[in-house]
Amino acid sequence: IREAGPDILRIVDKLQKIGSSEVISQLQEYVTGTQAQDIITFITADGTPEEILDTLRRLCGRETDELTRLRQLISYAQTAGFGGCLALNPSITRGLDYYTGVVFETFLKDLPGIGSVCSGGRYNDLASLYTKQQLPGVGSSIGLDRLMAALDELGLQRRRSSSVEIMIFCMDEKHMGSYQQTASRLRSSGFHTEVYLTKRKMQQQFSYAEKRMVPLGLMIGEAELNTGSYTLRDLSTRDQWELGDYPSLEAKCTELLKRSS
Repeated sequence: IREAGPDILRIVDKLQKIGSSEVISQLQEYVTGTQAQDIITFITADGTPEEILDTLRRLCGRETDELTRLRQLISYAQTAGFGGCLALNPSITRGLDYYTGVVFETFLKDLPGIGSVCSGGRYNDLASLYTKQQLPGVGSSIGLDRLMAALDELGLQRRRSSSVEIMIFCMDEKHMGSYQQTASRLRSSGFHTEVYLTKRKMQQQFSYAEKRMVPLGLMIGEAELNTGSYTLRDLSTRDQWELGDYPSLEAKCTELLKRSS
């Protein structure tokens, strides 16, 4: 099976187009009928993401590192408040002959028939084609024409600046779900917000934001998480404010951004 892996992945990726019976038929060019059925059972696991992961663990016979990472990713998404937008689909295999981790496709809930508008995944070894350095990476591509057509059909196209107004710094990667949850809340309030995704020295994070001319930085450490408070920093003046709740944060951000505009 290992040698035929790329061919099997290409067949599995046709599931939505040709159906399970034809997939099983094509798989039997490389594996036995029993193995083909096991593959179908694996890629058609259904239920919530947690239920699917439990099914995959049972089929694998153990909790693999990949399943553990998927559980962590789903946990982050749920903590951030957009777990409802996430579906786990083991049949998506496109590109797994060079992808080395999670692959994903993005669909618009209000217009699913238009197809995927963004897809990609992790490819830790792809850059080695061009350099001897070890350069892990995650990439994605956006179907811009398809996305713009969908936004136009849904009446959602509008002009807006893409500049970041608030950078949420990474104090500890284990709190990434909380950072993303706060970012979602700020975006819903109309603030263009970005999350720094890696824990580095704070001065490095400050420098990154300042070079991009981001006006405000937000710090949410253990103390803030325990009290529901926020530490807001004006990145141009280095002034900081301790804000006791989200309404106070929203009001202060509005005040500072209005002042700097």
